[in-house]
Amino acid sequence: MKSLKSIVYVGPVTALRIYQGYILSGEGPYLHIYLLNGKELLTQNVLHWCNIHGIQAGTDAMFAVHGQKALRIVKFDTESNRIAMETDITEFEDWIKDVKWLEGVIFSINYKHSKLCSVSDDRSIRLWQMDDLVHLSELPSTPIMVLYGHSARVWDAVMMDESIVSIGEGSSIWSLATSEKHQLVVRAIFIQKSKSMMGKCLVFAGLLIMMLSQQDPMDAWFGGRSPPQIQVYVFIDISVMCYLMPDNAGQLLPVILPQNKGIVLGDRRGTVHLYPTQGSDNAEKGTGPLQSLVSIHGKGGVTDVCSHGDFIYTAGRDGKYKQHRFQNGLLQLLNSSKVYKGFEWVEKMTFKDNGSLEIQGFHAAHFILWNVQHNEKLLEVECGGGHRSYGFAYVLNSAVFVYLKARNVIICQTPVDTVESQRVVKHSLHWKEITCACHLGTIGEVKDSVRQHHVIASGSEDTTINILAISEINKLNQVKVLKNLHSHISSVRALYAITLPSSGQNLQAECCKLLFSAGGRAALKCWKVAVKQSTSFRGIEEAEETVTLQCDVELLGVHGTTDGRGRRRAKRSDDMDEDSDTRHMSLTAWNGQQDEIYYLAVASSDAILRLFSFDLLSRQFTLLGDSCWHDHCILVTKHLYLTPDNPAHCCAPTIFTGATDGIIAFWDVEAVVQELGKQKHTLKNSSDDDVAMETDATVSSKDVAGKRCDCIRDEQLRSDLSSDKRTSCNKTTLSSPISFWTSHQSGVNSLAVLQVKDDIFVIASGGDDNGVSLLLIHVDDSNFSISVIDMFKIPSAHAAQVTGAEWLDSSTLVTVSIDQRLCTWKVTLDHSSIQQVDLQFSKFVSVADLSCMEFWVNRQGKQYYLLSGVGFQLFQNDGT
Repeated sequence: MKSLKSIVYVGPVTALRIYQGYILSGEGPYLHIYLLNGKELLTQNVLHWCNIHGIQAGTDAMFAVHGQKALRIVKFDTESNRIAMETDITEFEDWIKDVKWLEGVIFSINYKHSKLCSVSDDRSIRLWQMDDLVHLSELPSTPIMVLYGHSARVWDAVMMDESIVSIGEGSSIWSLATSEKHQLVVRAIFIQKSKSMMGKCLVFAGLLIMMLSQQDPMDAWFGGRSPPQIQVYVFIDISVMCYLMPDNAGQLLPVILPQNKGIVLGDRRGTVHLYPTQGSDNAEKGTGPLQSLVSIHGKGGVTDVCSHGDFIYTAGRDGKYKQHRFQNGLLQLLNSSKVYKGFEWVEKMTFKDNGSLEIQGFHAAHFILWNVQHNEKLLEVECGGGHRSYGFAYVLNSAVFVYLKARNVIICQTPVDTVESQRVVKHSLHWKEITCACHLGTIGEVKDSVRQHHVIASGSEDTTINILAISEINKLNQVKVLKNLHSHISSVRALYAITLPSSGQNLQAECCKLLFSAGGRAALKCWKVAVKQSTSFRGIEEAEETVTLQCDVELLGVHGTTDGRGRRRAKRSDDMDEDSDTRHMSLTAWNGQQDEIYYLAVASSDAILRLFSFDLLSRQFTLLGDSCWHDHCILVTKHLYLTPDNPAHCCAPTIFTGATDGIIAFWDVEAVVQELGKQKHTLKNSSDDDVAMETDATVSSKDVAGKRCDCIRDEQLRSDLSSDKRTSCNKTTLSSPISFWTSHQSGVNSLAVLQVKDDIFVIASGGDDNGVSLLLIHVDDSNFSISVIDMFKIPSAHAAQVTGAEWLDSSTLVTVSIDQRLCTWKVTLDHSSIQQVDLQFSKFVSVADLSCMEFWVNRQGKQYYLLSGVGFQLFQNDGT
């Protein structure tokens, strides 16, 4: 484990500096250097275990990098693009801050044009006249101007030619930088609850610009919000002109004709209809719709329908835009997404030439232009709201927004390059803590370990799931978000992936997974994720190779609460087994003997263990059984085939659960799984007998349906995706666990199982009591009973809660904790006892509030550890 090295770290950006044509950012202890066009040049750890809080530029590309109690001088070689450590790390007794001056603490000072600007925790910005820097003692002690506008402490301020740009605690911006000519402003946004930086709690993002004037110190005030990322801003001017308008105006419902397959249109009641085209196979069925997705966009109405590639997109006043595709002559819903919280009026969707999606809509009284790919606000104009008639277009070299007010036509115009010039240097991942992560697969050449892409799914408290790729390309590792999934309405707590067939394509260039997700509001979802790799060549004689990853995600099924009306629906529904306040904490899944049936064991906060099945053909979840044996919240669940050679116990694995009372329980679900198989067989035989009658009835009804509107409700939303409906399989009560043991004083956060012998297993667990527990168990194959042979406890394995545990081999255990430590343990045991456990190795981790650990091995035998929490960090071990 001495060869363990960090491959990628993604966390809050806490410091920024612009130097000539470069952007320097501090992310944890790592110093990142980018070009102004967004290209990353290098990354290096300069402060070891301390987060960077400031980067001060000196002469000859020298920088003083400081954070917490550490300070280091580094030099950036612009020719070789390398960082040289000029000094060792100097540690102080207390946190490093700027000099103390005036009332409170001075957080930043800035000098320009014989004026000094200071900001403090008294919420003020003070401007001082500094004509004589030699005789400082003779300078006036009263500032020439004091500006108040922030509602909390002011972190930083930068003086420009005619303005001051400031950031404060009331926003979630940690650092600020401007270019030498003051044409660019770069901000680093940190949106989350943080315990690592002076106990501050940051929630919203914003930018405050104050224009200086002798008559009025605050002539203009601009505000804006955006997701957690580094952004480059260019100041723009918006000109407004008024014209008289005609008395008449109208609006048509959107219509689209996709490749003569049908006509898709939306109505004002939120329903999307599919009509046949003249000459198509379905035209003889009548003038009514082939399919009607009833109220798919709520009661506000459908505002736009468009097509791009092989997909159909619809938008409405419910704040959602949805992706569909044609499947067997009908529309099939793939994904449903929201722009951001509070954005409830999506008006129009436009695809650019580069494939990026721009959304026009209204948030309160403002018109918003939003870029989905970069997750950023491009334009915001106060117009009064979406009830006004409006128009937006790119005309020549301008972006023009027109709306009606008081019988006047008001035109807002701005240069198009200012709308599109916001360059995202570093894309955001999640704006809250990552709660779970799952390795979906590794794509790359077998013999080329430095050119591979690790595909990861991550879930967060921000209710989103990200499909991202961590690419190892030469020496520069990159992280790219391939897809954002916004279907969950509460936090995502658990992810689990199962491999699907790759449809005969190259296994090295594709990964296809069935991804199960679970979280708050008793939500359980199933996704199909397919990632493909494509290679293109460019340059002289096509010598430059470019690799791109294409990610396609389809939402297959949902169980539980799917929207904000879930609490109301849960009270009215008789077949809703979970309370809408229930949070699924963990899940594990496996494939049954039938290829299309998958089983899931779900641990929940209401102390109930639930067993589900998911039918891939019908796209439905079925609750097979549950147990209320636990008295406390179940935190973790795993599965393992303990007796795979026993024909009486080969259909289902053994389930392990750990709860907040420190109990680990073992469950046998074989009987429930076998009962489902019998019911499926009975249902299949009975349905085959009725095929002839159903076919005759369908044929005879065609004439009747010829002239009527046969509205087919959207199966994906109202049946398959609501999943409140159950199949005809009856739910049963799971039997009591076959064995249980108290391993911790409080919660069990992680479980890891290792097979020592045919019938001997060792279970490692990490708990809230900071300890690591090892259970050596024996499985009796004859009567399928489990007995504990020996138990070994490390009471103070970590200084805080242990949140992850994994077995590397038969004698090496890895644990991680909120104390930001990764520890490896040497375990000495045999089939009768655990003899000794010794700490081998301990390494500091830059991720705060560590919540989970994901482990995998690539084709070359290299081991990878993905540690997630406030950001994530990927470590690599070559296995030696």
